[in-house]
Amino acid sequence: MRNFFKKKSKSIEEYLNILVQKPKINFQIDIIRNDLVEIQITRQRLLKKFGFNILNLDGFSISLSFDKKNEIDYQRFLKSNIFDNAIHFEKLGKTYFLLCKNNLEDILNLLNEIQVSVYDYNQGTIYGFKYIKHK
Repeated sequence: MRNFFKKKSKSIEEYLNILVQKPKINFQIDIIRNDLVEIQITRQRLLKKFGFNILNLDGFSISLSFDKKNEIDYQRFLKSNIFDNAIHFEKLGKTYFLLCKNNLEDILNLLNEIQVSVYDYNQGTIYGFKYIKHK
């Protein structure tokens, strides 16, 4: 018999919870607003291909990229406490990386801080996300 009912989609938090429990899964979560990927979450080990020396391979990495379309967000980022902890890789332009342990509370707190202080999200902000599992 066919299942006519669509499964409920997982939230970002639900995906992150699964990923914390299964640290060997390589993945990418793109957080998208106004057709622009504002935030990307991956495993730290995926940064090795850019030449980063990563000590916590199972940890999370949050990347933020800026261009002319989000210059206001970039200016907020430069003034934020988040900027002080970001890693900048010159070859990638205005792309910054924040590293986080494989801990759900830590990653959610950092993600929330980025959404509020850099991208000015509030209760009414509409955004989507895309989950991709890598091999």
